[in-house]
Amino acid sequence: MSDNDPNIIFTEKNLNLSVKNGADVSIGHQFYLDITLTPQIALPESFNVKIKDSIGFEHIKIIKHINTQVDNKSYNMRLLCIVNGADSLNSGDKISFTLTGIEKEISYYAKNLVKSSIQFNSIQFNSIQFNKIK
Repeated sequence: MSDNDPNIIFTEKNLNLSVKNGADVSIGHQFYLDITLTPQIALPESFNVKIKDSIGFEHIKIIKHINTQVDNKSYNMRLLCIVNGADSLNSGDKISFTLTGIEKEISYYAKNLVKSSIQFNSIQFNSIQFNKIK
């Protein structure tokens, strides 16, 4: 549990993620997650956000903490998220972590990348037929 004010509640409206909750992420890769908080009231100086209950991530590091010293209408933080490799994840597995202080679970779905392109492989086809347009 956090020491943060229980009256500060974050919803989808005032919690913005650069990689949206429920998105697909690549197995064995890393990504930066920028988080913007726009609370109804100013955050107290003691406000703190940490990571707990990480599932499916090799490592999650806060590389930019929220600066509550500045009186802002929005507050930003940045995470470096490293997704586990194929030895521990399968395509479609749900991976997640919780942001303490706002008690918000963030979850994604692990996917394999198609080796010949930069796209997620969500459906496997046995064969594809192309028709020539006349």
